[in-house]
Amino acid sequence: MIFFSALLILLGFMLFSGIIVGLYLSKLIVSKNRNPVSLRPQHFGPGSTQSFNWYFEGQSQTGTLSINEICYWLQSCDYVRDQALFMKRDFWQHPLTFEQIKKGDCEDHALWTWRKLIELGLKAEFIVGDTETERHAWIVFEWSDGKRYLFETTTKQGQMIHTMASTKGIYKPEFSVDENLNTYCYRQNSFLFKPGFSNNQRSPEDNFPGSQSASLLG
Repeated sequence: MIFFSALLILLGFMLFSGIIVGLYLSKLIVSKNRNPVSLRPQHFGPGSTQSFNWYFEGQSQTGTLSINEICYWLQSCDYVRDQALFMKRDFWQHPLTFEQIKKGDCEDHALWTWRKLIELGLKAEFIVGDTETERHAWIVFEWSDGKRYLFETTTKQGQMIHTMASTKGIYKPEFSVDENLNTYCYRQNSFLFKPGFSNNQRSPEDNFPGSQSASLLG
């Protein structure tokens, strides 16, 4: 009896230890996906030369917009590459400049949207990374239902807001900055690169094709 009692205690301890280790490892895996780190603007791309609080300076002429109004406003803008618009490989506009000319590439669309969502009081991250084929910039924000959604700001016809599950494997984030200007790294090997070099030398330029309606949120 003593032997079996000891064996049961040992098995119970091993099971408990396995659960603790499993929880610890799962926490590590989650933390590796989105690590808070101190990043310079240059980590985000060669055209990122200003601090992120700079994008909130000045008074917006569009006022506070709803989610649907943000979608419709963005769809009235033209997607134009930096080389054609500014004769530069990568140039990040101030959101007020983007409001005036209503032309720009993915980071210009995304930075303006990031500011507008934060003005609505929403938690929002400006993200740079890769799609299946191109370097890109987009937004992830938290809606009032507590769920996070991906905002593809360059879609001109079709759905702009997507569930996170529907974008898995299509969008691969590298760096982000949130509504409090905290910065994050999604890839462990990103710090092997110097700011402005390697992956960051690729300018985010491409669109994501949407479906039929601008917003999932009504």
